[in-house]
Amino acid sequence: MNILLLTCSFGNGHYSAANALKERIIKDFPGASVTLCDLIARRYPKRIKAIYRVYSFFTRELQPLYNIAASQNIRRKGPWSFLQRTCESSLLRELHTCIQSEAPDLIISTYSLTSRLMAEYQRQTQMDIPFVSCITDLEIHSGWVHPETSLYLVASEKTRSRLIENGTSPDKVLVTGIPVSSSFRPGGNKEKPYKRLLVMGGGLGLLPKDLAFYRRLSELKGVKTTVVCARNKRLHRQLLEEKIPGLEVLGFAKDIPERLADADALITKAGGVAVFEAIAAGVPLLLFPPFMKQEIHNFDFIVEGGMGFSLPSDDADSVDAIESLLRTPDALHMCKEQMLQMQHSLHPERFHHYLVQRSYAS
Repeated sequence: MNILLLTCSFGNGHYSAANALKERIIKDFPGASVTLCDLIARRYPKRIKAIYRVYSFFTRELQPLYNIAASQNIRRKGPWSFLQRTCESSLLRELHTCIQSEAPDLIISTYSLTSRLMAEYQRQTQMDIPFVSCITDLEIHSGWVHPETSLYLVASEKTRSRLIENGTSPDKVLVTGIPVSSSFRPGGNKEKPYKRLLVMGGGLGLLPKDLAFYRRLSELKGVKTTVVCARNKRLHRQLLEEKIPGLEVLGFAKDIPERLADADALITKAGGVAVFEAIAAGVPLLLFPPFMKQEIHNFDFIVEGGMGFSLPSDDADSVDAIESLLRTPDALHMCKEQMLQMQHSLHPERFHHYLVQRSYAS
């Protein structure tokens, strides 16, 4: 079985989901060949760092403009449409080269752009290779949904229902959850003389800019806090220079699964992959108010599902809310229980059965 995984590295989550799928497939099918392709990096190898830097700047500094651009990109309207069509034409040629080179039996996409490109490629070439879209947010939009798609892997029953309402056949939708690495798992009930807080803002490090927020976190009694800044080099540098007592400050960390397993709560934004990593680890979520349009539904899913709490937009009020929640063990325990129920509603083994059928058919 030869599988091609298409993705892009905007924000890291889509790429992480692709890696998790690759890990799972190779474990279940040791003889399978799985190739992971960042299509934009493959097409623009010399410009890729600049492309992702511009994306990081937009999401960190120009958030309203980012949401407008993202919405117009989905609808294929507005001043971005000509540039979009030009780029997609170039990416379609690269996709053709990639498929010809890899000769896959199955293609999986974890990013809406690559799903849209695959659908267009199928329309143009009448290609009969099965194509799977793994939707890495709770909400769907037109970039994900195409009649050419053979199978959808979705995060929840609600996402499945939305697809079916939009005309997708029920037997083409599997509720598997958003794929995360098997290294994300509960850390057990370790007795600690303190609470452990983990603060992350995704791969781009989208975190509060006001250093007073971190000073107040460090002052919480009986609480140890770690801040992972990821690609947010400015915040990383500022926090290191500030030398806030009792605050552990990291750039990128390779041991996130272990740190998450040791945490009593995760303070983060509502990225699709991030929230499912927390669900897998059974760690309650304290969520910053969402500003990226695609994260609003992820946020609502967690808060309405009792798996986490919304933090106030004001940084000072936010720290007060965090302290109050950490002093309320029943509330955190209830989050863990709801996360466990959520895990029981997921059926990743059904995708395994699909692959078994494909391997016999090929």
